[in-house]
Amino acid sequence: MVHLQQTEKGVPVSAVAIETLSKEGLEDTNEYKATEAMRALSDEVEMIVPELENEAVIDAFKTDADEFLFDKQSAEECAAQIRTDIIAVTKGGN
Repeated sequence: MVHLQQTEKGVPVSAVAIETLSKEGLEDTNEYKATEAMRALSDEVEMIVPELENEAVIDAFKTDADEFLFDKQSAEECAAQIRTDIIAVTKGGN
């Protein structure tokens, strides 16, 4: 499965999955390098920030980021909108 997915959904934590990626030469991807950097600091950082697993936060970020990606907002406007929307969804209890 990891061979089929490659790194589309990020690098899995499974040692077998990482070994498979290495055999396929995918250790040069940014996702793999980021995972390895996080592993090196695992005693200092959490792997998953619970707030970033909130579906409403993810949706707000993606929706607002699209405005920038499709030249509908400047980077500054986009950042401000992301901040506003994430605060709204997290204070709204979603």
